[in-house]
Amino acid sequence: MSFSIEVKAQSIIHNGWAKIKSVGIKTNKFSQALETNNACSYSLDMCDGGSVCKSSATGTPTASADHAGAIYRMGDGSCFYATAKGSSNWVSFAPFCNISTVSKKDANTEVSCTYSTNLCDTGSACTSAVAGTPTASADAAGAVFRDGNGACYIASAAGTGNWVQQTYLSDETNTCDTDLEYASCIGDDTPAVKGLAAASNEGVFYYNSKSTALDSQRCWYSDGATWNTYSSTTQIDFTWNAFTVSGTGSISGYNIFRRKAGESFDYQNPINIDTVASTATSYSDNGTNSRVAPSPNIVYFYEVRPVLTLPDSSTLEVSTNAAIKNVRIMSPPDNMIFAHRWMVNKTICDLMGSSTYQDYNYICAYIGPEDTDSTAGDYSTFNASTGISTVYDIGADLLVNRFEQGCPYSSSGCSTTDGSCIGNVAPSAAEGSNGDIYYDRSSATCSVKTAGVWTAISNEDLAISQVAHLPPLVNISAANATNFCTAQTKPSTIDGIISGGTLTNGYELPSRKDQVVYSQWEITSSFNDGNAQDTELGTNLNSSSKCNTASANGIDFGYTDNALPDSTTFYSLPGTASSSIRSVYTGSTQTEDCSSLFGVQDSIGNVAEWTSTTITYDGASGSPDSFSSTNFNTSNDASSYFWANNFTFDNITGPCFDDTDVDTNCDDGSMASWLIEDTVTYNAGDFLVTIGMPVSSQFRSVQTSDSSLPYVLDIGSTGGIPSDKLHDDTIETNMTTFNTDGAGTVGRIATGGGYSTGTGSGTYSMEFLNQSTVTRDDVGLRCLIRVPYSDYVE
Repeated sequence: MSFSIEVKAQSIIHNGWAKIKSVGIKTNKFSQALETNNACSYSLDMCDGGSVCKSSATGTPTASADHAGAIYRMGDGSCFYATAKGSSNWVSFAPFCNISTVSKKDANTEVSCTYSTNLCDTGSACTSAVAGTPTASADAAGAVFRDGNGACYIASAAGTGNWVQQTYLSDETNTCDTDLEYASCIGDDTPAVKGLAAASNEGVFYYNSKSTALDSQRCWYSDGATWNTYSSTTQIDFTWNAFTVSGTGSISGYNIFRRKAGESFDYQNPINIDTVASTATSYSDNGTNSRVAPSPNIVYFYEVRPVLTLPDSSTLEVSTNAAIKNVRIMSPPDNMIFAHRWMVNKTICDLMGSSTYQDYNYICAYIGPEDTDSTAGDYSTFNASTGISTVYDIGADLLVNRFEQGCPYSSSGCSTTDGSCIGNVAPSAAEGSNGDIYYDRSSATCSVKTAGVWTAISNEDLAISQVAHLPPLVNISAANATNFCTAQTKPSTIDGIISGGTLTNGYELPSRKDQVVYSQWEITSSFNDGNAQDTELGTNLNSSSKCNTASANGIDFGYTDNALPDSTTFYSLPGTASSSIRSVYTGSTQTEDCSSLFGVQDSIGNVAEWTSTTITYDGASGSPDSFSSTNFNTSNDASSYFWANNFTFDNITGPCFDDTDVDTNCDDGSMASWLIEDTVTYNAGDFLVTIGMPVSSQFRSVQTSDSSLPYVLDIGSTGGIPSDKLHDDTIETNMTTFNTDGAGTVGRIATGGGYSTGTGSGTYSMEFLNQSTVTRDDVGLRCLIRVPYSDYVE
């Protein structure tokens, strides 16, 4: 046998990733999904004798189902399943879960189609590239024919009209069918009741058709050890930079491939229902675009492969050899967002104007507060090849609470109208039982009953506090906020994480560095910095979704002095009319557009949020009205002033009151609220994006050879950070209060501003508060988890 091969040189360059966004489903304290993403896992070969169950038409399917349980998708995305074989047994349904299809065969085993090599058309092979019933003539009964889709036919007799398609299918899995007698994993009760063992259904998605949409028993997934419920399929968005083609072809489209940990990419079956357009550079993996959508608590790997059209009109799907061609993205637990390390680094590096190294987690050269030593560990190769000794790197992927922590008040057990432990007065000793949680709307205080006594929440394990539609957890000190996060139980069933899905790290209170990252706006051609600032202003909250920074302006009518607001104004749950508390409940519709690049809601406005970043008031130490930062991390780069002195409000690094004498101390008066972009009042002409802090105008003239100078951005300059990117953000130092508290007082940075901050709220907004004594109804918290790469299963 001889044959000719023509080799055409083609090269595709993957130019990196531009955006990754993965947001968990919003649920309430009853585990009810408050948002869903519909999905239709249509059958690949269960209609009209082995054809795909999909049509571009609308209405009800006219196709004939080969088996009960076949799933059909219409052109408008509507979904149907067959209650029996035939064309008249389709039932409309709207699942928001994935459904695994099965391999129907009496022997319950998978069979491949091995065609006859010499029994068709007088001694020829029984195969064709054309799909559908064979037109070939069988030489004898029993001849086996394979069509262009891999479907198998057996001749009942010699001739052309005797082909019978085989009754087995080759779709996805070979489970569920023995017990359910359905072609898909659809049942009328829970998997346990239906007798489906988790061990024999690993990776299977099951749909409970008799469950109501809100009882949390509809969607199921087996991790091989346990059947786990989940709220809905999710959506993962990613954008890539345009590929570069070298050679004679041109990109005519893209296919998207996805796998889980431990699997290989199936390059025969892309997840996209339709080929992605050649002009597109993004994809939303969801139930609309993908046959099987992503589900919560699973780590996925993605690859985008261009389809080339060659000069002879043939097509070729091409992969690249780029180190970053495969990207790993977690579909996070409910009410959390996944911030990818690559995109975190890229976002901050781009703001600094420092070039990223995409093969090294998109890190960039950087010297200053919160830099990372690149001379050891994971960066030894990078340092050896570039000579760059310090970089910006967030260091891990982040799982961040999508909403502020809430007060998960008990739904029964108290002497209110509906029994809920919530009211407009403090709880009496007779209210509730031990372990109950009570929320006082008049003071925004969240209390737990322990040994018969109501005490304010401090370090209780309240995983249910991370959900939507709760009053924000406020009136908590910084120390207790830290303890509260540490006490929360971390997720333990994430498919693709080592040790059976349990993360190494637990919850923690975010740092100022973290907050700056996850609060960044997604600035695009249709949403510019002016739009972002308008959203931050929070005016007319009732008519448009904005940040709650103007005391819920426009929805004041919803606040009443009743024990509970009515059902149409439940967003006003946190406060009463007389208390003047004007936060809205967590995950509110009223502020849903106040969400960051990564999907974090209300990191600006509603209530300010504690960080783990501390500051120390200098007091009588020679600079009576200045602060020193105590826990910004810096690397051992002795040539940087920030390394030697950290970040200090000393008229050289940090800003201070306009000093008029010659002692360079910040002692001419107490600093008050000021706009970060005001470069005169407090001698703050420069800015550090990494920590969102202004830098003294003296820095450039005094530290003329400091190695960190390239990363200190000039405020107001297009080559630095233009004023419109600072959005009128303000810093509140509360120096007068600290002066009363005395030298050495340790404070914390609270970020984002609260419901009454007004124009001062924003990504870089901050306030210095005494960490020991301050508890306010407009200061709360959220928690996050760091996910190092060592946690993942490949």
